[in-house]
Amino acid sequence: MRVIKRIVILLLLPAAAFGAGPRLQVLHNFTGGGDGSSPSTALVADSSGNLYGTTGEGGSTNGCFGGIGCGVVFELSPPKRIGGSWKETILYRFTGGSDGAGPHSSLVFDTAGNLYGTTTLGGDLGNQLCAGFYNSGCGVVFELSPQGDGWSETTLYTFEGAGDGAFPLGSLVFDLSGNLYGTASLGGGGGECITGELLGCGTIFELSPNGSGVWTEATIYQFQGLPDGAIPKAGMVLDRRGNLYGTTVAGGAQGYGTVFELSPPLQQGGTWDEGAIYSFPASTPEPPGVMLDSQGNLYGTSDSGSGSVFELTPSAGAWIENTIYSFKGQKNAGPTALVMDKSGNLYGALGGPQCGALYRLENENDLWSEEQLDFVKGNEGPCGPGGALIFGKSEALYGTSVRGGTCSGYGCGTVFGILP
Repeated sequence: MRVIKRIVILLLLPAAAFGAGPRLQVLHNFTGGGDGSSPSTALVADSSGNLYGTTGEGGSTNGCFGGIGCGVVFELSPPKRIGGSWKETILYRFTGGSDGAGPHSSLVFDTAGNLYGTTTLGGDLGNQLCAGFYNSGCGVVFELSPQGDGWSETTLYTFEGAGDGAFPLGSLVFDLSGNLYGTASLGGGGGECITGELLGCGTIFELSPNGSGVWTEATIYQFQGLPDGAIPKAGMVLDRRGNLYGTTVAGGAQGYGTVFELSPPLQQGGTWDEGAIYSFPASTPEPPGVMLDSQGNLYGTSDSGSGSVFELTPSAGAWIENTIYSFKGQKNAGPTALVMDKSGNLYGALGGPQCGALYRLENENDLWSEEQLDFVKGNEGPCGPGGALIFGKSEALYGTSVRGGTCSGYGCGTVFGILP
């Protein structure tokens, strides 16, 4: 593996960390109790350097649809002195009722500092369409607003599983007008995509505020399975023209999932136009979402073979796919979604044969080289990356792991950072 020589320190502190012995630190070990357990999504950072995230489990010792606890929203605040401890604050513990349960999506801020996300379960517990999951409900969209010394949770929308979809797993995205967009992994009323489950291959929805605290939901697309794709589990990205891009885990030309584009209607009230711009050629269990660069190119990862990173480039009304890097050696299960630094280098995480690894890809004249930082099994560090990495204050890298840490057994997960 060659050494990367050209490092711009001011812009690439994470790259400098990778190239000169990274300072991987565990910022928080989850206990599986009141602070949550098994974070499986990316974090979000504010301008002060605080980190926010969700755990799909924990929060209480009570049972929640077959698990322990219904999940939490947490905040991690950096220490005031270098080398100090990060402080975790629980912003909200889900109860599994109308407020939802199992937040398996990352959060998104609005301009006023409110947080938004989805829960996979909970909501309308009397809904029989989603009764196969312990009468668990079809999921909700929620808002958390700072109120004095605490945070207030509001359910903005409750899914019913028919035309609107069910079981949202992906993160939300705002447009410039303040509308929210997201995906529901099943439901929608189309054909049967999973035997024995409710009808429908998933949906894309829009939530629009009316200015008085009320949000209106519109289902803007229902997946059919072929050739458009089926079961959208990841969040989406939005380009400058209002087009949405995301992935599905099934359907498409090969049946292994798609990267799709959803274009807004030309006139208000018109129909959104969806098309699969790429079909995965081989089995890619639960491909993560895609990343959009400033030039309009999309980047994503595939789990086929030992794992790979691909680029989709728009050209004359079509999209050209190019595999820019293939991982070598043992099976690298579950590569996460990507993040790009200011110089166009890509960062991501791999599930790996043991505890996984972080990696950095540098582009030099269209040749991509890799540096990897392995998680070491058994040292109470991170194990099993939980979602995409993010850049925080001072260009530090942060992420979550589903397992690892000091909790008994395999660990209840961690928040970690690569700090400059």
